[in-house]
Order: sequence, then C-alpha cells, then structure tokens
Amino acid sequence: MSGRSLSKHFASSISYRNIFLLIFCFLLLAILLCFPKTALPLIRESILIWYQSLLPTLFPAMILSNIILYIFLNLKKYRFRIPLLSSVYHLDSYGCLVLLLGFLCGFPIGAYLSAKLVKEKQLSQEQGQYLLGFCNNLSPVFLVSIYCQLFPVLPKIPVLLLFYGCPLLYGFLLSHKNKPVAAPLPETLSHSQTTRSITEMIDYGITDALSSIVRLAGYIIFFRLFLLPLRLINLDQTYSLILGNLIEITSGIQSFSSDAGLWDTGSILLRTLPFMTFGGICCIGQTICMIKGSGLSILTYVRDKILQGALLFVILQFLIR
Repeated sequence: MSGRSLSKHFASSISYRNIFLLIFCFLLLAILLCFPKTALPLIRESILIWYQSLLPTLFPAMILSNIILYIFLNLKKYRFRIPLLSSVYHLDSYGCLVLLLGFLCGFPIGAYLSAKLVKEKQLSQEQGQYLLGFCNNLSPVFLVSIYCQLFPVLPKIPVLLLFYGCPLLYGFLLSHKNKPVAAPLPETLSHSQTTRSITEMIDYGITDALSSIVRLAGYIIFFRLFLLPLRLINLDQTYSLILGNLIEITSGIQSFSSDAGLWDTGSILLRTLPFMTFGGICCIGQTICMIKGSGLSILTYVRDKILQGALLFVILQFLIR
C-alpha cells in the first residue's frame, strides 16, 4: 500500500471527533510535561475533591441504595407506593424509589438507579429517561457542607428549597408524558434478580458501589484537566467563573467564593445555582459513566438539565426583584 493510499485509509477510519480528542489529549499531555507546577496542584485538588467530598458521602449512599434496591428486586410480589409521589409524578414502586434515593443521596445516584433498573427490566426505557431528567442532582450534603460553607451569607433552607424545588417542578411539568406501565419482564432473571442472602446482598452492594466510585475518581481527574489551559491564561474573572462552572462545578464555586464578599446574596445565587443545576461537563461525563449500556440518552439528559438551569435562573430573577 502506497503512502498516499495509507494516509487516505487512516483518514477514513478516524472521525473528526476522534481527531479533536486526540489533539486535545496531546495538548493536555504537553501542558502536563511543560508546566508541572500548574498541573500537579490541579491533579492533587481533583484527588482531594474525590477523597474528601465524594468518597465519604457518595460511597456509603451507593452501598445503601444498592442494598435497598436488591431487597426490593428480591421481593418480586411486593409493591409499595407513596401516594403523593405516585399520583403527582405518575410513578410505580421503583419510580418512587429512584425519586426518593436520587434526591436524598444526591448525584449520581439518580442516574445510577435509573440505568440499573432499566437494565434489570424493572423500569421501561421511557420511565428511566423521565426519572433521569430530574432525579440526578447534587446531594443535600454537598449544598449544606460545601456550598453554604463557602458562602456563609446564604440561608440554607431557602437554598435547598430553590435548588430541589426546580427539578421537582420540572418533573411535574413533564409528568403527563410519563405512564407508569410495567417494563417487560426478562425471559431469564439477571444476576441481581436472583434470590440472595443478606450477606450476598451486602457483598454485591459494596462491589457495585466500589466499581462506580472508582470510575468517578477517574472522570473527575480527567475533566478537571480541562481547567489546565484556563490556569495558564489570565482570563477576566467573569469568564473564568463561567468556564469553571461549565467544566467542573466545585472549581467554579471555589474560585468565585474568594471574591464573594463583593456580591450580595441574590448575585451569588444567580451566578452559582443555575450552573449547579446543570452540573458542568464533569457531571455529564460521570452520568455517561453511570448510564452506560442502559440505552438512556445523554443528549436528552443534557437538554433537561439546561432547561432546569434556565428555569431556576428565571425564578431567581423574579424573586430577587
């Protein structure tokens, strides 16, 4: 094969998307090698965010939600309903479970459970997509122990009501499209649907949670590398805040908190909460990790989160006036 035909064959076998990712990875690798004093602290920060924030909060939540899920998967003849949630959001028993655990345990439990129940044939594809759209939010622990600590001027209860009221309202607005029709049962039971002892459920709950939390560490480190070029360029504070929030939400709010004393409560909420509703590219990457193999659409999820962020922005504008 000649050199020209070989180059054409290579060009036809690789997409523009792969070329962009290849160039970007080489760029980040060059920055890592040429600017280690900038890169290494960022990587350490990424590991600390995972170790100090996600590991102590999400890992126990994943273990417990797994065990709860396995218990209900084993109780095939038993169905529970929460009357208010079932009627308002048109949810069956597993849908109520996803909504409750998704909001109580926080991101990415909503995505994790939605995808898992779709794979287990306990939720239909449509129901899983509907729940994914508004049940995958940052955890209350993150808001109270990190966000409100960075901005002590913010009242905790109103912040929680605003942040979680918006996705609940969005889910209600879309609830007429959701029909609680049981998903088709699989011809053979999957591994997690077979009858298990208590010790087996605990073991599988820990194993599944461990796999997910380790992958989340990798996603956080990878997507926070996107911040490297920003740290080498002295951007205007506004642009730095916007780009930081769009890439990785923790970095965005931490960078903004250093100058938060210059802003009033309404300005802080407007510049942070809508971005936190969206979650940033890092959260989207982690969600992709959680829903892999379930058939759920990440594009539909991104659309839902953007609309929720816009809805929260409009509500805040109305309340601040």
